[in-house]
Amino acid sequence: MKKKEIIQELEKIKKITSMTREELYEKYPQAREYISVTDSIYPGLTGIVRSELGHLIERIEKNEFR
Repeated sequence: MKKKEIIQELEKIKKITSMTREELYEKYPQAREYISVTDSIYPGLTGIVRSELGHLIERIEKNEFR
């Protein structure tokens, strides 16, 4: 596994936490289903980050960083 690639992926995930509602809607269209205009974005944001981390963990376990 390449440490640099993993760090880059983690940096991308880190950026998700500072996205606005509109940016989340644009990058993750499915977010509209669970982040309404009036709701707090944080529960949905947590779900997106967990999902992205889960995908990264799967890639690490499969040794996709070579």
